[in-house]
Amino acid sequence: MTPTQNERIRAAAWLAARRQLKGAPREAGSCLQLVRVVVEAALGLRSHEFYDRFLVAGTSRRGGTESERLANARANPWAADMEASAKKLDWGIPFHARQAGDLLFNHRAAEPYGHVAVLLDRDTVLENVDLAFRPASIHLGPALALTPVEALPWTLAARVPPLEGGERLSG
Repeated sequence: MTPTQNERIRAAAWLAARRQLKGAPREAGSCLQLVRVVVEAALGLRSHEFYDRFLVAGTSRRGGTESERLANARANPWAADMEASAKKLDWGIPFHARQAGDLLFNHRAAEPYGHVAVLLDRDTVLENVDLAFRPASIHLGPALALTPVEALPWTLAARVPPLEGGERLSG
């Protein structure tokens, strides 16, 4: 049976958790980079194609016009920009409907940058974060943690829309 897109995203996230996903960041402050690398691997996208396809809005915290915010987001993307983009693209789902492979955002975290993580199951996220902020999480190495969903307030649960293709992941 062919895995669903969310199953492929979950599988790629587990590869990142095991440090087996090429390009996954090791430094704190790279939550969006982790999500980008996971989604690109799961969907068979080229490097940075996640932004090319889906970064369509800049967070209002950047100031300026909508086009200025987007230009700034494209130059230096933040998780809050991707959350604004996910909202604009209508990726939002009810929080109770979340499933493994979905993305959870909090545009209020680490202001003005925001935060994003990948759901490994309904109640656990994989996140890139300064581990000092997650003392109760399971630390997987520098800046990578398994964290209970309820440990953080989330401002958006989002599902990447189905795309055709995607490479098969092993491991």
